[in-house]
Amino acid sequence: MTIGQILEELAKEGYPIARTTFYRAEKQLKLPSKRTEGGYWRWRRYTRESADELKKLMKEIFYGK
Repeated sequence: MTIGQILEELAKEGYPIARTTFYRAEKQLKLPSKRTEGGYWRWRRYTRESADELKKLMKEIFYGK
């Protein structure tokens, strides 16, 4: 899953987070492992399990849930 897909799922669940906010949190926190792939843009991709863990962390950090 890409970051865009994760943010889209969070928004559908009622927990909207801006992409820039996500990037700041990614730099400051220990987030689940990711892998980069692709050419020039180096897409960040997460497995479903890592994405679910990441969504849980984001909800706790930004919404206290």
